[in-house]
Amino acid sequence: MGASPIPGTLPNPTARYAFDAPSVSITKQMDSGRIRQYQRSTKAPRKVRAAWFLNDSLLEVFKAWYNLGIQAGTLKFGITLAFGDSCQPNVARFLTDYRVASDTLFGWRVDAELEVEDPA
Repeated sequence: MGASPIPGTLPNPTARYAFDAPSVSITKQMDSGRIRQYQRSTKAPRKVRAAWFLNDSLLEVFKAWYNLGIQAGTLKFGITLAFGDSCQPNVARFLTDYRVASDTLFGWRVDAELEVEDPA
């Protein structure tokens, strides 16, 4: 099953998001001897902290999409994010529940941590 896209009425997250460097290795402490380290993949998904700035009506669209469209954040979805100097379509999923805080300029700030797969 493919990833459903984010609704077109919702804006992309702001360009001020941050991402953590992925770990592609596993470290194991053995009973005796040296610590072993294994490479688990050549490409790990990125953990991105994203923020959307929404007004009241867009916040309702976001909540409906989150709860019904991607089943409370359990399904993957398509999203366009800027990495480097270009915007690329990516597949993402929520790692944490979103958090809503009031924002004086836009109305609402929605923060969430996403796991983003690099485009193939």
